[in-house]
Amino acid sequence: MTERELNAAREIANAIRACESDLATFRMSMVRLVPLRDGQPKGHNTDSQVEKIAVLIMEKEQEIEDLRSRLMDTAGVIARQISQADLTPQERRVMFLRYVACDNFRDIAFEMNKSDARIFQIHKDALSKLISV
Repeated sequence: MTERELNAAREIANAIRACESDLATFRMSMVRLVPLRDGQPKGHNTDSQVEKIAVLIMEKEQEIEDLRSRLMDTAGVIARQISQADLTPQERRVMFLRYVACDNFRDIAFEMNKSDARIFQIHKDALSKLISV
């Protein structure tokens, strides 16, 4: 397994967060436009703007759904690789939290009641074992 393969789930999770942010922006735009549209004569430019944003919302929702499906598949592959690797329980937990749950190092340190530096060291040791497999 390569570092790039390990990071695939994190990259997908980041893409989901970006899409969710875009979706929130589209929804806010819709909230602002609908009251304006209701006061305008039919066929006014606001109708076409509302329709365009509605399409963008549907497309973004589909993109998020597709990304979530990819994330589940990718996280499953990574989880199997981690579970089959010759890691200590502590190393395995750090790797699961980092690459399957997509947690950041600070959250992992807090959850495991360890210092950031200790988590970095555990991660480094586990990574060298996983990458060499």
